[in-house]
Amino acid sequence: MTPSSMPSQPATPSKSAADIQEWLIAWIANEMAFSPQEIDIQEPFVNFGLSSRQAVFMAGELEDWLEQPLDPRLAWDYPTIEKLADYLATPHAA
Repeated sequence: MTPSSMPSQPATPSKSAADIQEWLIAWIANEMAFSPQEIDIQEPFVNFGLSSRQAVFMAGELEDWLEQPLDPRLAWDYPTIEKLADYLATPHAA
C-alpha cells in the first residue's frame, strides 16, 4: 500500500470531536507557547505559527494518541482545529 492509498481514518473513531479539539489545543499551547485561552479552534494552524514540519510532527503524535493511522498531511486538508477534529470524529468508510 502506498502512503497516498493508506487509510487516514478508520471506520469507527475512537474519540469525540471535543476530545480531539482539547488534545489539539493542548498540543498547540505546549508546542507553540500559547495559552489555551488564546487558541481559537476556527483559526488556521498557520496562524499559530505551525510550520509544515511541525504539522507533520503533530499528525504523528495525534496518530499515536488516537491509536490509528493518519495521513501526515491532514493539517493541510483540514486546516483548523475544528475542521480536523470534526473529520477525525466522523465515521468514514474503511
